[in-house]
Amino acid sequence: VTMSLSNLEQGDHAAIVTTVAAYIFFAAFMHWTDKDFEWFTAHRHAFLSKKTVPNYSIFLSGLPPDMQTDTAVKEYFVNCFSRDDVVADVHVALLIPNLEKKVAKRDKLVPKLEHAINVLTIKGVTPTHRTIMLETVESVPTYSKEIEDFNEEISRDIDRIEAMRNRNESGGGQGTLLEEDIEAAGEEEDRQLLATETMSEVQALTEEGERK
Repeated sequence: VTMSLSNLEQGDHAAIVTTVAAYIFFAAFMHWTDKDFEWFTAHRHAFLSKKTVPNYSIFLSGLPPDMQTDTAVKEYFVNCFSRDDVVADVHVALLIPNLEKKVAKRDKLVPKLEHAINVLTIKGVTPTHRTIMLETVESVPTYSKEIEDFNEEISRDIDRIEAMRNRNESGGGQGTLLEEDIEAAGEEEDRQLLATETMSEVQALTEEGERK
């Protein structure tokens, strides 16, 4: 290798040129790095000054039980800054995997229903499929009924969650909103509904017997 400092003779002036070039490159690199930081800082501040939601949002984790409500978090920051308008909105996310599973199952049924409707509309053939019990059923009414049932369950669960959140916000809860509590409340509500329906059926049968 001829293009190397190891091939220079003792006292060769080429070593000086190489050293000067190295310092020039290093100085240029530091200069442009400094300019790049100036450019980045100016543009970063300009971007963060825009009134967009991400620029004024913060994420909190590890909240204690007594802080796991929208009102509690908002009051905390209002007290920290001593201003009522410092917090625009607060939303405490819930860990609700069972509800998310129901939504995922419903979403998987939607393309199946759309495909079945397309087959029925375009080809004029009634699409069918086998259930878990190996029973052959018509796809369109079956998928429609399953989606309708999931919609009712999901709406019911959301109503229960909102009711329990409102109860916690008003001070009637313990702060932490667990999915087990939501399901327990839902089961109790279903039992009460079943008992009401049973009583209505018994009353109707009694009235019919009396008329006879």
